[in-house]
Amino acid sequence: MTLCLILFQPRSGSSLLAQTLRILGMPMLGRFDSNCRQALNPRGFWDIPEIRDHGLTVERREKYREELADAAVKVLLFSTFEGGGEQWAWFSEVRPAIFITYRHPLEQALSANAAFRRKQVGTQEHFVEITRSLRNWTFGIGKVVRFVREGHPELIPRIRFVGYHEHLEDPGAFVDKIAGHAGLSPDAASLRQAVENIDHTLYRFQINEVPAQYLRWYQAMPARRYFEILRTAPDSLWEMEWPDEPTAGALSRTDRVDAVTGAHG
Repeated sequence: MTLCLILFQPRSGSSLLAQTLRILGMPMLGRFDSNCRQALNPRGFWDIPEIRDHGLTVERREKYREELADAAVKVLLFSTFEGGGEQWAWFSEVRPAIFITYRHPLEQALSANAAFRRKQVGTQEHFVEITRSLRNWTFGIGKVVRFVREGHPELIPRIRFVGYHEHLEDPGAFVDKIAGHAGLSPDAASLRQAVENIDHTLYRFQINEVPAQYLRWYQAMPARRYFEILRTAPDSLWEMEWPDEPTAGALSRTDRVDAVTGAHG
């Protein structure tokens, strides 16, 4: 086995991916802390907070040197840039299997607000919070794509984008994809258990249940275009130009007011 990195933004399916890898036989660098249970994430938290929040810096690589030899570890996407590009230079040296989890940007934004911010739906504060999340969605993935393409193109074959929708639409194919990229050869029982672990009742904030006002608001954001391309043709992302700092400029003042005042409509 080799090192597996799960790079993620909050509420994008990283916990399910970690569970799947663990069931398939990959040791996880971290543990499930039952004291941290949340209603929105009852099976999550397979991570080590200092690595999750600050990445695999030189200090942490030395501290967890033995465990990193053949384990999977969760790291927040932005944390991989702590200390500049040094972590990515190490990735190029080690050549881990890299998974980048993603989810429909609006689903992810609404779920993150419910889990961490809890701004009241329909308020100006809620609109600002969700807009910030949509911008970060694009900026986070775009920064990684640009950085790898320009500085570490040898890592492109080592990276697999994993959409939250994949495990819902075809659980068997999802599990096979994860096992294949991680270089695992699980037995039939492990494969079956990984598929059975996928609990569709935990899928909240489904896009087909989002109020129409929110969908109109989302349509104007850059995240919409990049998500559709990522979902349908992920290889083409490496050829695209990504904005340095996506803004809410596409939203006019009228759009903003409509999004807030009509959120409950």
